[in-house]
Amino acid sequence: MRTLPELLNSWLPAPDRPSVLVAAGEAASFAASVEKLQQAERPMEVVRVSSPADAQRLVRRGAVAILVVDASNTLPGNLELLLEAVSKEKPPQVLVVSPQARATSVARPVEAVAGGMDAAAWAKLAQECVRRFQTGKVCDLRAGDLLSALAVMPDEGWLRICSGDEFGDICVSQGKAIYCEVGRQAGDEAAAKICEWGNCLFEYRELPEFLRQNMDKPLGELGQGQQPAAAPTKAAPARSKEPDMEEPDQFPVLEEMLRAAPAIAAEATGEPGLEEPDDLPAFDPKAADAEIVVEEPQEFLLREDSEPVEEELEEPLGLDFDAPAAVFEPSVAMPAAPIPAPSPAHETASVFEAVAVLCMSRMIRCEPPNQARYFDPETLSVFYERSKAYIMRHQLGEAPLLQIGGGDFTILVVAAPGGDCLIAAKTSSGQISAEQKRELDRLCEEQAAASPAFSR
Repeated sequence: MRTLPELLNSWLPAPDRPSVLVAAGEAASFAASVEKLQQAERPMEVVRVSSPADAQRLVRRGAVAILVVDASNTLPGNLELLLEAVSKEKPPQVLVVSPQARATSVARPVEAVAGGMDAAAWAKLAQECVRRFQTGKVCDLRAGDLLSALAVMPDEGWLRICSGDEFGDICVSQGKAIYCEVGRQAGDEAAAKICEWGNCLFEYRELPEFLRQNMDKPLGELGQGQQPAAAPTKAAPARSKEPDMEEPDQFPVLEEMLRAAPAIAAEATGEPGLEEPDDLPAFDPKAADAEIVVEEPQEFLLREDSEPVEEELEEPLGLDFDAPAAVFEPSVAMPAAPIPAPSPAHETASVFEAVAVLCMSRMIRCEPPNQARYFDPETLSVFYERSKAYIMRHQLGEAPLLQIGGGDFTILVVAAPGGDCLIAAKTSSGQISAEQKRELDRLCEEQAAASPAFSR
């Protein structure tokens, strides 16, 4: 068995025989049995590294037929290694070795197998895995297959899973699902739905420290206990076609309908209808011209210790324009009011017409609030995840800056660092400017912390 502390930058899978990559420490009990695959009737190349991070580098090098992962490895990164392997265009058969597992054969692309097998059982298992890899059966990965294998691993993380037009989030820790959400569904119901997805794309994120759990269920039991689909019932006999009804050419006028409405309401509620009295008071037009005088008591206008005093204002007899103007000097100097510094919202408003922060298909805030109608959190999240899945599938580079334009304005959507929050901005310009790009980068840095949706 080859170890690669010094050949990490130069190793490539062997072109003439299947390659087996083992991510396990030297103390792994199955290491000696796997090593004997090099002397089998159909020899294989066997390479072992202790660090899952080093194994990720080697998985990217080429076509690895079998990836063996030690579930009890104390070094971090096993979960990321599994996602790196299953995301390849031609993924390897993944074997997660654990004392808790009992399987000695494979039926899924990611399988948890027993660690106490002897060399003969490992040779049989390896040949079966190579046949699955060469025939392309490993590509049929369901989300439930991966989650079942994670049930024997102590790793923790936040998985974003995308399948076609649907996407969801599930957080795992110590072999259990502790949080799950798909659209408006959450908890066990959302986890059961994710387990049925096929042809999935996976993205790993670190688990937030302040996560509020909405479930606590072993990964191996996800999807169990769901009610089976109802059996198809016999179709009801077709009813005979009813004759066409003649369309009326006369309709009741609105006045007749209004007169009939009180009687209909009285019959429905059992209460007598209200009748309009005949002797209504007549309107006197002369009363409108009469002057209405309201006397206000002076105690409402004066203090209790003061008496009403009428001051007479003396009108000046003449104006002297040649006299110098009087200068008023206040006895106490009033300090000038400080000019408030512009808030970040004002700076953002000068670049964008509105900015919204979205998280887990929900709007966290919008500035200004009256522009919130332009941001549909669920639709924008779906559009962004589809564009991100397209970029991941075709390996086009970094995360997208989504532009949804048309009409009088454009909506820009970008993910904050960590990927749990989206920044959406509304602008009237057809193309994004350098100033707007800098402002988006600044907003993303402000939202670099984990999503506040986990603290709901």
